[in-house]
Formats: sequence, C-alpha cells, structure tokens
Amino acid sequence: MTTSKPHMEIKDLKSRFFLQSVALDSLLLDAETGELFSLNDEAQLVIKVLLSSPSMEAAFSQVAELMKVSLPEAVGISSTLLSHLLDFVPLERARWTGDFSFVEKADCWELTLEKSAIVNIEKEDFVIRWLAGPLEGQMSFAYRALLAVAPKLLSARGHFVVHASAFQVEGETVMAVGHSGAGKTTLARAFQSQGARLVSEDLCVVQGLRSANKESQPLVASTFESQVREWARAAATHLAADHHSYLEFPVLSTDSWEPLSWIWHISAQRRSDREEFGFRQLAPLEAATELFQNLFIGTSQPPTLIGAFRSACHLAANCRSAALDSPSNLDSLQAAIRNYRSKTAS
Repeated sequence: MTTSKPHMEIKDLKSRFFLQSVALDSLLLDAETGELFSLNDEAQLVIKVLLSSPSMEAAFSQVAELMKVSLPEAVGISSTLLSHLLDFVPLERARWTGDFSFVEKADCWELTLEKSAIVNIEKEDFVIRWLAGPLEGQMSFAYRALLAVAPKLLSARGHFVVHASAFQVEGETVMAVGHSGAGKTTLARAFQSQGARLVSEDLCVVQGLRSANKESQPLVASTFESQVREWARAAATHLAADHHSYLEFPVLSTDSWEPLSWIWHISAQRRSDREEFGFRQLAPLEAATELFQNLFIGTSQPPTLIGAFRSACHLAANCRSAALDSPSNLDSLQAAIRNYRSKTAS
C-alpha cells in the first residue's frame, strides 16, 4: 500500500508543533488546537527530525537513515504519524471558568454564559465593559463573572496562573490542582480547619519557571487571590451604580512567595469512603499533561500556548507531583487530614 506525502510545508509544521523534553520523556504540543501528545520512541525520532529539517524531503531521507528503512518506508511512517496528528479531533473542554466560557476575537475576548455575552475585554489595554445590562440585585453574579475574567487577564500579562488551591501544612506548601468541582476549595478549607495555613482557594500564581537553573524551586504567590477578590468586589459595586461604566484591571504584584513543595492532582472521580488519602506519585510527563489542562491561558495564540506549555513542563520536572484519592465526605476528609498530619509529623 502506498502512503501519500503529507500536504503541509515544513515551515507550517514548525510553527504549529512544539516538542518539549520532560525529564526522560517528551510531550508534543499542537499550538493550533492546544492538544498534547505523548510520543513513543519512534514517533519522537520522526518528530525531532521533521522539526529540525530544512524540507520534507530532507526529513524523509534522515528518517530513512536513522531508522534503517527504505525511503518509501520512511515517507509512509512519517506521513502516517503526521496524518494522525493533523486529523486528531480535540475533545471539547469546559475548563478554567466554571459555568462561564471565553470567546476570543481579533481585538477582544468575550466572557459568555449559555452563549450570551456578559463581559467584553479589549486585548490592547484590558478595558472591561459589562454587557449584561443593569445589575438589579445581581451583584453576586457580577462578582462571579469578574472573578472568571481576572485569571485570563493575569495570564495575558505574563503570569503563570493555575486553577488550584494552596495551603501550608507541616512546613510544606501544597498546591491542589483540578477542574471546577474537583474539590480544591473544600480540600484547602478542610486543611485550614485542621491548623494548616490557607494560601489560595481557587487561583495560584507560580513563578521561578523560566530560570536557566533547572533545579530552581518554583514559588507560589500568597496574596494574588486576595487582591483579585478585592478588585472584583469593588468592580461589582461600581457596576451596580453604573453598569455602562468601563472597568480597568489593575497591575497586581506581591513580595510574598512560598516555596512549592508538592502538587496534588485531584478529581471528583477519585473519591472514596476511606478516612485516609491515597497517593500515586506521577512521572513528570503525566504531571505536565495534567498541569497544562488546568492552566488559565491568556490567549490561544501559538506563542502564548507554547510559553505556557514550556512552563508547565518545567514545573512538572522540578516539583513532586501525585494523584490524590480523597474521602468523599467532610467527616472522613477531616479524619484523613488528621491521619496525614500525624504521619507527616512523625
């Protein structure tokens, strides 16, 4: 059977796909769809050659040489892999904003609810306009909408923003990462009720991800979320008085950073009736994939996606990560926390 050559220029391939080493493995990002691919050894070899070659013909020749196969076989192997990547249909994901979703346009973003535009944000200067009419007793709705806007604007300003809670327990800072409804806030508050220090409930800003020192410890901000909530409350109050007014998102900063010790990946599907936590340590490849799927990303433009992808891979390679199985009810969760603290302290 003859496999046709892919109808894609090498320059287009290089602008769309980005390969990143994660410890001993590699992840491939499709910057057009935001999808990640874990590659086997053969696929890694082919992709590395394609992304470093001046032309498709040169790439096929090098693949043939490295794999010790004929040129037609190299074309077939490479074309089959590219067809799989180019024809892959990404899953629809409702992530990052709870009930809300973002629509990106050429010069703005729109926050929508059930396909109705609620907020418009200009990309150039981050001016925010309320589109949902008079609030009329809906300040809590406006507050939730503005909280959904803030992480995107933080990311658009260059911050690495994770959909996560964070707390300090037994001298270590833990970041709990997960989709909406996974139990991040419940977990953080339960730890707080058992004596832990709450750092963040739903939004974590992390730095120390682009250092030339590969062993640099990532840091998580301890005041960004409180600043975001303060701004959202004030902005909602302002809109209640005049819903036609424009809003500006402030430039946030902090000098308070905590060394990040652990990343726990949590899920609503990993809950049980046990009074203990279950931990499965994650390899950097799996941890990077989980992290990338729980980022607030400012724009879907390839350079932004690639930057976020590289940062997620760096964080996964430089911080311990585990998949957490947690109790399904609050009493069992608090018992599990007591057991965890007892074991950690001893």
